[in-house]
Amino acid sequence: MAKQYIRDVKAGDQVEAPFFLQKKALVPFRDPSRGNYLALTLSDKTGQIDGRVWDADKARTLFDQLEEHRVVAVVARAEEYRGQKQLAVHQASLVDEQGPALLAEFVPTTGADLRKLKAQLEKVLLSITDEHLAKLVRWFFSRREFYDAYTSAPAARQVHHSYLGGLLEHSLEVVELCEVAARLNPALDRDLLVVGALLHDVGKIKEYSALGAIEMTDEGRLLGHTVIGLRLLDQAVAALGDLPAEVAEHLAHLIVSHHGELANGAPVVPLTREAGALHLADLFSARLRQFEQVIAAGGDAPWSGYDRLLGRALYSGFAAKRSKSGAAAPAAGAAKPSGSGAVARAGSPAKPSKGGPAQPAP
Repeated sequence: MAKQYIRDVKAGDQVEAPFFLQKKALVPFRDPSRGNYLALTLSDKTGQIDGRVWDADKARTLFDQLEEHRVVAVVARAEEYRGQKQLAVHQASLVDEQGPALLAEFVPTTGADLRKLKAQLEKVLLSITDEHLAKLVRWFFSRREFYDAYTSAPAARQVHHSYLGGLLEHSLEVVELCEVAARLNPALDRDLLVVGALLHDVGKIKEYSALGAIEMTDEGRLLGHTVIGLRLLDQAVAALGDLPAEVAEHLAHLIVSHHGELANGAPVVPLTREAGALHLADLFSARLRQFEQVIAAGGDAPWSGYDRLLGRALYSGFAAKRSKSGAAAPAAGAAKPSGSGAVARAGSPAKPSKGGPAQPAP
């Protein structure tokens, strides 16, 4: 039997597949006399889905037997509830063999070619001509532990670039947009802006873990990636010892203001040209990828499901109509041309074929 992936499940399907159990909870029915049902949050490398065990006795038994952050074998029927897919679970049990290799199969990974992304990163690093900023980025990226973490970390848990390699992909997109801004407005400090783009989300290397699913670490929950990123910058400044104070201060401002608005979690709003440009580039990259991921989660349907964070469903029917009419349409995941060297990217995790799991990027 071919592996069933969450992205391909449709209402009415019989589902027999392993999933990563992120969360479990006994939830009381509205009628207290009925007891509790079991709510499960299940995931694989293509997405996340809610599971429900409606039988109260079975719910209690499975709650005791199943363990969070483990792979479970599930037998269920797919249903639709308020526009969202969910599984009515009949059976569930822990998979016997658990380990890092198995858990890694359930974490979404960028569909981009990581070798090309890393080559693009090297080009960006070599393009920094300011002596102090070049020394700063070398201090960060010449350390193997940092480099490996930066090039494999996700950029988010769900909203955008929420897969392994997402931080690198997102950061390079922001770099490209900042390059465009610097060409349009020569008053911008190009090197400072590009280094800010590389480091604006650097705290995410410690904000997230990816063991079976992307989750926030304790440090991430307590501090958030902005504070963590500021700490990492402070460590680099202290280690180098000769970074001009105004440069260190401006980079710190780029990190703490990149969310743009206090309501969006920024400790301060952008107060320099570079900070304003960085915020807009960050928002553009994140929001466009958010749209792509919501549409991809809807499969071939012209309308996606309702997305709570966007507050809307998204329509992809125009692209389908143009494709049917013979008009050229860009292939999903095609590499986009770039003024700074063409960052090849897939836009969202590689979609598995019906016959087996997607091959991870090398």
